[in-house]
Amino acid sequence: MPRKGQKTSEATKQKMREQAKLRWKDPEYRENYTKRRKGFKHTEESKEQMSESSKGKKFPDRKKVSKEVRENMSKIVSDLYLSGKMKNQHKNYQNGHFFSKKNNKKIWYRSSYELTAYKKLENDSNVLGFKEEPFKIAYKWKGIMKHTIPDILVSYKDGSKRLIEVKPKKKLKDHKTCAKIIAMYRYAEEQKMIFHIWTEKELNI
Repeated sequence: MPRKGQKTSEATKQKMREQAKLRWKDPEYRENYTKRRKGFKHTEESKEQMSESSKGKKFPDRKKVSKEVRENMSKIVSDLYLSGKMKNQHKNYQNGHFFSKKNNKKIWYRSSYELTAYKKLENDSNVLGFKEEPFKIAYKWKGIMKHTIPDILVSYKDGSKRLIEVKPKKKLKDHKTCAKIIAMYRYAEEQKMIFHIWTEKELNI
């Protein structure tokens, strides 16, 4: 560890980065780190220090980021969601795990609407099983190729499949949401599946 005021060489910095990566691969270390960070809040002093350190630094303007980079970012994020390495934990929405007997595993839900949908499918005797966020679907938004992930793929005992998107009714007025829904509908049609949107009406909320 370098002393205060002593400059750290690039070789030492690289070594420290490699050591940090190795520690992060340890599940026990990650769990303990997460517990320590839970509920952590910056003091006013630390906030001021961060503000001062960021002065004069240039951050990328989103409008100047190339189309190729933005499309690649969308692909990376959707792949992280599908792999389970990233979970949407919106602070204003209820989220957690729901144990599905039909699938014999815990399923992550990102909102109370999704939880209600899972319970509805769980209690449907015609449902064989269901998968949350099954795959990504490409769609175009303002000239940029992006990816959306449908909420649920349902398999029924009669062999049919349904693609379900869970959304509050008010969100259906959003233009970007509409672009995603159109892409999901077209994909379902190509794959001989039925596409449904479940709002408050379908969920009895």
